[in-house]
Amino acid sequence: MRPRRPRVPYVLLAAAIAGSLAAPASGAPRMLTTQGPIASLAMQDSRVAVTAERASAACDRAMVWNPLAGGVVVVSDTSASVTCPVERPNGGIGAVALAHRTVSWLTTFGGNTEQTTWLQRASSADPGTETTVAQATSNPESGSGDSLAGLVGRNALTAFNRWSGPLAAPVNPRLRRVTAAGASAILSGPKALLAGATDGTTVVIPTADGTVALVSSAGAILHLLDPAAPVRSVAINAGRVAVQQTGSVVELYSVSSGALVGTHPLRADSAAGIDLYRNVVVYRTYRGVRALCVATGTDRRIATTPRAVIEAEIESPGVVYAYNALVSGQFTGKAKRVPLAVVLGAVG
Repeated sequence: MRPRRPRVPYVLLAAAIAGSLAAPASGAPRMLTTQGPIASLAMQDSRVAVTAERASAACDRAMVWNPLAGGVVVVSDTSASVTCPVERPNGGIGAVALAHRTVSWLTTFGGNTEQTTWLQRASSADPGTETTVAQATSNPESGSGDSLAGLVGRNALTAFNRWSGPLAAPVNPRLRRVTAAGASAILSGPKALLAGATDGTTVVIPTADGTVALVSSAGAILHLLDPAAPVRSVAINAGRVAVQQTGSVVELYSVSSGALVGTHPLRADSAAGIDLYRNVVVYRTYRGVRALCVATGTDRRIATTPRAVIEAEIESPGVVYAYNALVSGQFTGKAKRVPLAVVLGAVG
């Protein structure tokens, strides 16, 4: 049995589990180091939500990091909680979404025949107080039961998917939004699954039939995009949707009209996962982060990592990316920022 950990004030805990916040020298960007590997990150403006898996001195946790000011706040409950159970079964923390100060994340524990996923949320204004928004239990072997996934967030909107049965043949798929009271319906049916991105007003959903649905926060299907190839990931910003496809191609569509406005190649070794900020698409290869300017077609590597890149996102402060490093036999997470000026200087 794992010993119950006493609750520690979040300011002290943040310093302990983050490992270090590298101070900038001569204008160099700050870096976040976490005890335990980073599972996911999400960025809005100068805030970055990070989920990190357990390490010897810390359990699974969700935190908010400011790569400009350098502060970090652990928002999840680090005592006996859903995210940090006293007896930890197989599984752990995963996807994260950020909507202003509200952080939402998925935690899954279980075994071969039963696993439960919780959608938790907390605020950086009230760190250490997490609440359960939704819970679902399924059988991974048979596909029976209920599942949660498709977590996205921005501004006042946090949305997620819920369905019954296997993902290949979902029953009653739903897109729901997080509310003060829990969750409420946005859309039901095959076009509701799985959410891939949001700008706070429109949810972008790559669907099972190959189309990409643009859904308003009120549940209206605004447009159905028809990409030329199977979709790997999506992003949305400033009135445009970027659709990454197999074949190392990204297509740009207008949110207002649904029209295709551009097609651009990516490197052949691109991994699934893109982000978009104005004219810059950020994507990753195995050990690199790249930026593509869709106005000029210039594609440059902006960062290199010693191990696989977990995620990369772009906002006005620049690009934030994460990878996990093996240090003294244990994995630690690393998150770094490339300033926007450096990114724009690279791609023009």
